[in-house]
Amino acid sequence: MSTEVVFICDVRYLMEMACGGDLWRIHGKAMNHPVVAPGEMIMPSSPTSYDPEAKRFTTVSGRVYQIESFGELEEKFVEQIQKDIAAKGYEVH
Repeated sequence: MSTEVVFICDVRYLMEMACGGDLWRIHGKAMNHPVVAPGEMIMPSSPTSYDPEAKRFTTVSGRVYQIESFGELEEKFVEQIQKDIAAKGYEVH
């Protein structure tokens, strides 16, 4: 489990095409990810919690993401992340 906060910008939900069901999941540009180069697009694992005041979410992997900017309406993002947390996983289409 990671304790380092990863800064992420241009955060939004996009469809990830997959066999057996397409996932509506979080995408964003990592700024200080320990594995991904700065500015590269990442797709965090499923969210487990979200703090709307701090604009920070934690994923099933234990990584914490600090949202620096949204790539969609913040209200839309918050609505979807709350659904995913309640469902304990990303929405499948």
